[in-house]
Amino acid sequence: MAQTQGNSNDDPTPPATIHHSSSSTSVRVDEHGQAHPSGGITDMVKPFMSSSSNQTPRDREMEKLKAEIQKRNTELANHKAEIKRLQREMRAQVNSINALQSDRQRLNEANNSLQSELISVKQQLKEVTTLADTQGKELIGAQKFMPKADPISISDLKGKVSALNDEIFQAAASLGETIVPHVYELTEEDMNRLYNDAVQIVGEPLTQMLVDEGRKPNAEANPLLVQAVLQVFMTKICSSKVQLWIPNDPKISDFITAVYTNIQGSEKPAVSGQWRALTQAHTRPVTAGWKEDLISKMMKLFKVASWRTPDKNQRQSFEGKLIPIFKAVEDLRIALSEKITSVDIHVSLVPPNSLFDASWMDDAFADARAKPVPGGPRQRVVGTTGFGLKKPIVGKRDASGGLVFESVLAPNVILESTL
Repeated sequence: MAQTQGNSNDDPTPPATIHHSSSSTSVRVDEHGQAHPSGGITDMVKPFMSSSSNQTPRDREMEKLKAEIQKRNTELANHKAEIKRLQREMRAQVNSINALQSDRQRLNEANNSLQSELISVKQQLKEVTTLADTQGKELIGAQKFMPKADPISISDLKGKVSALNDEIFQAAASLGETIVPHVYELTEEDMNRLYNDAVQIVGEPLTQMLVDEGRKPNAEANPLLVQAVLQVFMTKICSSKVQLWIPNDPKISDFITAVYTNIQGSEKPAVSGQWRALTQAHTRPVTAGWKEDLISKMMKLFKVASWRTPDKNQRQSFEGKLIPIFKAVEDLRIALSEKITSVDIHVSLVPPNSLFDASWMDDAFADARAKPVPGGPRQRVVGTTGFGLKKPIVGKRDASGGLVFESVLAPNVILESTL
């Protein structure tokens, strides 16, 4: 069998293509057995190379501009992103600043409030300090009116009264021994004036006895009457120096007494007592003129009784005895008015013509007369020869509204029957 050689024109088999797996390049074999590379980088670059080689300068410039524009757009996008970031940061900073400003305003307001409060506190402190100073001074002043123990006892007071009574007794006895009768040339008008003055000094019973004594012709002075009159007289004079607020000005004394009475009625005894003590301490009388006042009033009694002291030396001796009497008066006055503040204690005198009451009076001349008949009439007092002491009973008044007193020391009296 004859073999027929194949003809390429008659063979329908397409040209073979050889692929190399190790390369991206493929090779095509044509009908004549020639290999032709196909595909791969070369085939991909060829159009670009062809187009690049076909670009005009204008196209290249355009490409360049496009690339520049792209670059600028990228930069612009970056800048916009940066701007947005910065804007976010700025807003955050603005918010932070606003918050800080709010805090600052709040702190300023708080500071202003604290400043106002500080000013108010300083003002209050100033007021409190001023008030404290004022109250401190008031407290110091009030301490003077606070109840406190009296610096002197009742027994000390009694001792001072007894000392004054002894001085008066000794002075009266010394002067009484020198008294002699003497007739004064007096008109009826003079005698009436002297009589009235004597009644004010020693009371009417003793004044009448002095008048009767003066009418006795050439009679020696009754020593008991002289002693009694001089004691009653000096006790009365000294009592005014002790009792009166201003001994030399009775009107002012009466005014202060009225004020003190009102204070007693509205305040506690300790308060009124301290007020009395302070007032008395600032109104202490001077003793200048006391001797002259006593001698002047004593001479009125002498003229009524027709008495005199013939010896100048004896008169001077008597005047010398007045010095310790006035000193004792001052001591008693200070003790009663300034030392005793818890209670009021007064000197006690018995008014003339009072009925004798042994419960609170002491008959100083009991040995000089006969004993009273038991159950007989009560004796009448003609004068007080020695100071006593008394104190008011708190809350108790008599029928007329006057104070009711309790005797602390019985006053010495002389009875009508003794003379």
